Amino acid sequence: MKVLFAILGIVCACHAQAQTTKEQEYLADTMIPLAREFFARNALPFDRNMGSNSIRQWNIDFWTNKAGSGGFLKLTNGCFFYYLSDGTNTEIIDFHTDTKTDYHNPAAMPKGELEAVKALNLRNKLTKEKALEIAKWHFRVMGHNEKDFHPPEFFQLGGEPSMPDYFPVPYYKAIWYRKDVNIQADSAAGKLIPQVDITVSGVTTNIIEYGKAFMPAGHDF
Repeated sequence: MKVLFAILGIVCACHAQAQTTKEQEYLADTMIPLAREFFARNALPFDRNMGSNSIRQWNIDFWTNKAGSGGFLKLTNGCFFYYLSDGTNTEIIDFHTDTKTDYHNPAAMPKGELEAVKALNLRNKLTKEKALEIAKWHFRVMGHNEKDFHPPEFFQLGGEPSMPDYFPVPYYKAIWYRKDVNIQADSAAGKLIPQVDITVSGVTTNIIEYGKAFMPAGHDF
C-alpha cells in the first residue's frame, strides 16, 4: 500500500498546472487541519500547529466524473499523507513517516554505517505483546471498531538479515480485515479486500505507517 500511494504522489507531483484558489482553500481548510488532527490523535512527536511553511509538496485533484477528490501532502519532516474524499467526507487513508524499516545492499555500506544499522536491532524496545497493544490503540483512535473486523493478523519483521543484500530493522505490522470478508475465499477470487493496516517501529515505538483500503471515505462500511 505504501508503494501504491508513493507512486500516486509522484504522479501528482508531476502536475505542472498552478494551484487554483479552490485548491489553495482546500489545502488550508481541509488538508492541513486533518494532518494536524492525525498528529494529535496518534500522539506523534511532530508539530501539531504545522502550516504551509512545513509543506514540501502537495496536490489535490477534484474528480470531474464523480463527486470527490484525491490528493497528497508531503511535509518537510518526511511525513506523507494521502487524502480521499467522496465530496462530503474527507479522510487520510495513507500515512507514513520516513522511518526506515530496511536497508538494502548492506555489504556496500561503509563499515561504520553498517555497524550503526546493526546496532538498531539491539535497540528494539518492544515485545510482540506491547507492539500489538500499541497498534490496537492507534486503530481505535483512528475511529475503527474492533467488533467490525476480524482479529488482526500480526507479525514482527526485522531483527536478523533475511538475505545477503537485505537488512531489516525491527518493526511490527497489524492488519485488520473487515468482518464481512471471507479472507481466504475473497483472496483466492482476487477481490479487493477492505482492510486497515498499522505498522509500529520497535525503535521509535510509535506508528510509522497507517493505511485504510477499499472502504468509503469517512466510514468503514
